[in-house]
Amino acid sequence: MKNLHLLAISVGMAIGSAAMAEPSVTLYGIFDGGVSVSKLQHQSAKVQMTNGNWLSNRWGLMGQEDLGGGNSVYFKLEQGFNLSNGSEAVAGKAFNRETALGLSGDWGKLGFGRFGDSLRTTERSAS
Repeated sequence: MKNLHLLAISVGMAIGSAAMAEPSVTLYGIFDGGVSVSKLQHQSAKVQMTNGNWLSNRWGLMGQEDLGGGNSVYFKLEQGFNLSNGSEAVAGKAFNRETALGLSGDWGKLGFGRFGDSLRTTERSAS
């Protein structure tokens, strides 16, 4: 009976220490907007706000959790939006940009989802 109590305490301590590992989650975004003024001959000036002059507006969450033994799980959720009014860049489609879930370790990386173009990799975006 005494051995059973010691086993239960040691298992509880192992589970408790694994639950204390802090995940790494990052909230990020790119806000690109401006004001443009245009005037055609014999017309009044037109002032308007512009969205995504150089980069697309987006916000996202990305993170990684260590699973132990050199393995980890990572995710990325990225949503495009219009800066002028806050609406979705693609109406009705949540996280319409890069969205991924995967596992990584010494053996390599395995991921599922919607990834960026060929110039971006999950290695750079999920680290």
